[in-house]
Amino acid sequence: MNAQSNKPLKSSFTKESLEVEQLSYSKQYRFYYIAAAIMISSILIYQFLEEKPDAQDLYVSYYQAFPVNIDINELNASSDSLIFHGFNAYKDGKYTKASSLFEASLKHRYDEDIAFYLAMSYINSNNETQDLSMFKKLKQKQSKYMPQLYWYTALLYLKANDSKAAIKQLDSLRLTKSNFKKQASRKILKTLKS
Repeated sequence: MNAQSNKPLKSSFTKESLEVEQLSYSKQYRFYYIAAAIMISSILIYQFLEEKPDAQDLYVSYYQAFPVNIDINELNASSDSLIFHGFNAYKDGKYTKASSLFEASLKHRYDEDIAFYLAMSYINSNNETQDLSMFKKLKQKQSKYMPQLYWYTALLYLKANDSKAAIKQLDSLRLTKSNFKKQASRKILKTLKS
C-alpha cells in the first residue's frame, strides 16, 4: 500500500514541478518581452528626438548678412551722397536707413550693386514684403549676383518654412559655376532631402 500511496504523491509532485517550471519559463519570457518592449520604445523615442532640424532652424543656422564688397572710399561723398551714406549705413547695420537711401538713389539711376544691396537691406531689416520681389527682379536681369540671389532666396524660403522652394534655389546655386556657399548649400540640401 505504501508503494501505491506514493504513486499519487509522486505524480502530484511531478505535476507541481512541471507547473513551477512552466511558471518560471513564463516569468523568464515575460522578462524578455518587457526588455524587448523597453528597447523598441527607447529606439523610437531616440529617433523622434533626433529629428532633422526644421527649415527655420536651418535659416537661423546659416543666415549671415552679406558684407559690403564695394570700396566705399572710392565713392565721392558729394557726388554720390546717397550711395555713400547708404553703404555706410549698411556697413553699420542700419539696414532700414540703408534701404531708404538705396531706394532714393535708384530713383535717379539704376545700378545693379545698389539694387542688390537694397534687397539685402530688406532682408536684414526683416522686410518680407520687399525682399523676395526685389530678388525676383534681380534674377530676371541675370544679375552678376546670381549665386548670392539663389542662396539668400533659399534662406528666405527656409525662413518661411517652404523647403521645396528652398531646395529649388539651392539646386540652382549648385548648378552655377560659382563657389559661393557651395559647401553650405550641399549640407542644407542633404538635410532637407533626408
